[in-house]
Amino acid sequence: MLEGLPPIVIDASGRTGSAPPRASASTDSGDASRIPGPGESISGNEQRGPDGSLVAVSDVAATAPPGSSSGGTGGTGGTGGTGGTGGTGGTGGTGDTGGTGDTGGTGDTGGTGGTGGTGGTGGTGGTGGTGGTGGTGGTGGTGGTGGTGGTGGTGGTGGTGGTGGTGGTGGTGGTGGTGGTGGTGGTGGTGGTGGTGGTGGMDPQPPLSGDGAIGEQRALMLRGLPRVFGVFDWSQLTSAGNSFRLDEQGRLESVGFNTNGACGFLSYCLSHGTASTAEAGADAFVSWGRWTNGTLHAQGLLANLTDRELSPNMGVHYLVGVPSTTVPTQGEFTYQLIGATAPTLSTGGVSPGAFTGMAGVAFGPGQARIGPEGNVAIGGGSYGFSTPGGASDPARSTLSTTAGHAFSGSLQASQTGSGPLSCGQAGCTVGVQGGLFGPNAARLGLSYQIQGPSGGSTISGVGVFAQQPAQP
Repeated sequence: MLEGLPPIVIDASGRTGSAPPRASASTDSGDASRIPGPGESISGNEQRGPDGSLVAVSDVAATAPPGSSSGGTGGTGGTGGTGGTGGTGGTGGTGDTGGTGDTGGTGDTGGTGGTGGTGGTGGTGGTGGTGGTGGTGGTGGTGGTGGTGGTGGTGGTGGTGGTGGTGGTGGTGGTGGTGGTGGTGGTGGTGGTGGTGGTGGMDPQPPLSGDGAIGEQRALMLRGLPRVFGVFDWSQLTSAGNSFRLDEQGRLESVGFNTNGACGFLSYCLSHGTASTAEAGADAFVSWGRWTNGTLHAQGLLANLTDRELSPNMGVHYLVGVPSTTVPTQGEFTYQLIGATAPTLSTGGVSPGAFTGMAGVAFGPGQARIGPEGNVAIGGGSYGFSTPGGASDPARSTLSTTAGHAFSGSLQASQTGSGPLSCGQAGCTVGVQGGLFGPNAARLGLSYQIQGPSGGSTISGVGVFAQQPAQP
């Protein structure tokens, strides 16, 4: 028996179908019941057989009476069920698909589909690289709303879990341990013995100074002395045993005076007086310079007969040295000029000139051969002199050392230009005198005097040379 249905009146004719419509009767409740006419539907849920007969009615809903302007709006379809919550995403995994909403009831507008299930929570982000742990992945997105009517929309895919946060910066490395103390370096090997340097490079030493006597320990040469009259002979000033004095800077002060400053009755003595000293130089082995422009102070026998005035163009040239006690026994050495006085004409008729030159020495057992080369420029001319072989081949020289490693001799000079002396075809003569001074012949001193073939005026000066390393 069907319960809950309105009363059904069967057509009195007994035919299958419904009677013709009748006017509806009112009820106290306002509901109307009638028998449907032929071909009318009882319910949207009826079931009929092939011949059109009613077989069954399920879930019969009340129908509006005929004659109404329109059927009522179909009921709103039920809200689609909420999609199931998406499963928890794996690590950064996709959220589960929301469940399908229930189908809405039939009506004009389908019911709004249920809201898709919330996507699963994204998985926890993977642990960041070495450093801090990555942040938790973001929650999966909410599923999309189900479609209108019909099946509710599928819940949106859960959002992918957020990327794990960047790992924290690794901690600062610990301070490196203090390095171990380096091992003590091995003792350096002993350096090879240095080659024997030329003696010219020795450490500076105080210059010659004080009182001295001409002899084995000191040598003195003077050039350009004033002319004398009668028996007065300046050469005695440089004889062995005569004394001399140098000031603290190595400049010659006097010759012939004893240590008390007195000159013997039969002696010859000379000091620079008011004259100045020019082109002076000195080291521990040799001293050189020129007295000029003043009055010399002479004492001794017949000293009043001398001409003692010196003009600025005149000069008394001196050379003082410590004779070498040891010298090389073989080899050739070059000597470079380190100092010289300005050459002067004995009459003072021209300005002082200039001296340039060099020397070579060839050492052998018992003696050495001296090869000087010199050039004197003065008064518009120049005078050159040299031994055979000169400085480059001193072994050919005609000058050789004697006792005390001194030397002296006479050379020929060639003239260029006019000059104060006329050498002519016969040539000028150059008297040279000198010696080797200091340890191992460290210095070579040379005094010279040039004179024309007919005598008369002379040109004088001195030069000092330093030994260079031995030639191979």
